[in-house]
Amino acid sequence: MSRRGVAAVLLGLSSGCVSMEVPEAPAPDPAPEPVPVDPSRHLCDGRDGPQLAIAQRGGMPFPGDDGSPHSYLIIDGQCRFWISNPEGRGRLGGAGVLPPVLRDRVEHALNYQSLNALGGEWCSVPEDVSTLSVSDPTASVDCTGDLVPDTPVEIDEIFIAIDGVRSLVWTESLWRGSQSEPLRIAFRPVAAGAETPPPVPWPFAADPLAAPELIEDPAEARELRGLVNEYHAKHDGAGPFVTGPDGTVYELFARDRLPFENERGVLTMPWW
Repeated sequence: MSRRGVAAVLLGLSSGCVSMEVPEAPAPDPAPEPVPVDPSRHLCDGRDGPQLAIAQRGGMPFPGDDGSPHSYLIIDGQCRFWISNPEGRGRLGGAGVLPPVLRDRVEHALNYQSLNALGGEWCSVPEDVSTLSVSDPTASVDCTGDLVPDTPVEIDEIFIAIDGVRSLVWTESLWRGSQSEPLRIAFRPVAAGAETPPPVPWPFAADPLAAPELIEDPAEARELRGLVNEYHAKHDGAGPFVTGPDGTVYELFARDRLPFENERGVLTMPWW
């Protein structure tokens, strides 16, 4: 640009002939409200009954489904826990008592001191999808599908931590835990000619369909638990399939009898 052109521009700026408006910067988004933390809330505070439950419920039904959660981890006020086998449906679970170090890790990972302020459905709700929830008597944090936008970071942290928490508690049940002796069982006859892993003989004298739904005799429960676990180990979780006295093949469904069942034998929490 010539000197004369530069001079003209400067003259225009000085005389107000050229207007240059600088847009205002957008206001920053307001900071999210901090989630309340109640330092007096602790797991295993001595109360009676269940105190925390992680459960996956609903979705498409499956054979042997009695309405109980597909998977669960329940902790009571004495730090006793009951947990389903994380390897999948149909496998038998475990039980035990959380040591203090593991109790503190579970409490921290699941934001337990804020749980009562985080209750609600935080996910989209597609059809035929099970609901994963973390709940206690004061609140339930539920997720069905994908997390909705603007979900609090504390909710993200809870659902990210769930698998790790279940894995830690399951390992504790294997090392120092126990097993609920009574078993609930159900059978489904297998159609003639259907391909299944090799069935094993039903170990008791009564026909499977005549067997009680609840096996309470400790010796029978231990024998049946061993059969189920051994069959799953050999056949990658399939079955087990058993042969009745008349040669009929049945698929056996077994799960632990738990203290938190309603009158129909369905696992539930008082606040569900």
